[in-house]
This record gives sequence, C-alpha cells and structure tokens, in this order.
Amino acid sequence: MDQVSAAGAEAVATYFLQLYPYVYATGDLIEWKALSHVECVFCKSVIDNVGALHAKGGSDQGSEITFRSIQSREITAGYWYAVETALTEGPSVERDAAGQIVSERKAPKNFNMTLAITFVGKWAIRELDVVETTTG
Repeated sequence: MDQVSAAGAEAVATYFLQLYPYVYATGDLIEWKALSHVECVFCKSVIDNVGALHAKGGSDQGSEITFRSIQSREITAGYWYAVETALTEGPSVERDAAGQIVSERKAPKNFNMTLAITFVGKWAIRELDVVETTTG
C-alpha cells in the first residue's frame, strides 16, 4: 500500500475488501471510512448498513473473503487504478442485540468486483461494481 502503482492499488483493494466482514462484525468503521471516497456509493451503503445494524445492538459474523483471482492496472499514472477480482464471501449470521439469529446465510456467495481507486495524497476507493456469479 506504500507504492503508488498498480501493485499498491491491488494491496489497497485487498485490504479494503477484507475489512468488509470486520466492519459488519464490530461496527468499527474507522479504516473503512479512511479509505472510502466521499462519492463512493457502495462505500456509503456499507457505512449506512453497518451503522443501522450496530445502532440497534446487532452484529453480523462471518462473510470471510477468499480471493480466487485479482488483477490491477494503472489507468492514469499515479492517479487512477482499476482492480478486478473474483472472490467468495463465506457464510454469515446476523444477530440482534439479544444474540438471537435474525438471518443466516449458510452457503458462500461468489462475486466479481471491479474497484476504481484513486491516489491524491492518499488512497481512496472511488467506487465498486459488484456482480454475483455462479462460478466457484
């Protein structure tokens, strides 16, 4: 993540996506917000959903991320990068404030994601495109 390069953008994307299960489980959005561009719709939806979940005392455990492939490329030198990944999100359990199961996903889900990432003094996820797939 220290390099302003396609490899650096790939490291940022990997770290950011691995934060996903952590923020849902803990409600700790500090790192997620630090890497989210103010105009990132996906990033904001996660912030809103996690905030609502934890405001009512709930949590979501699981959703561990496993990368099947990841590729990055530089779009504009030192500024714009694209990272494409195929990943699997593991099973998850949402619990309410009393610890009761609200919902449970027992099967993993597969996704293809494309991240638009910028560097302007710091890394920022500008947007994510998420497509659920049947490929495992």
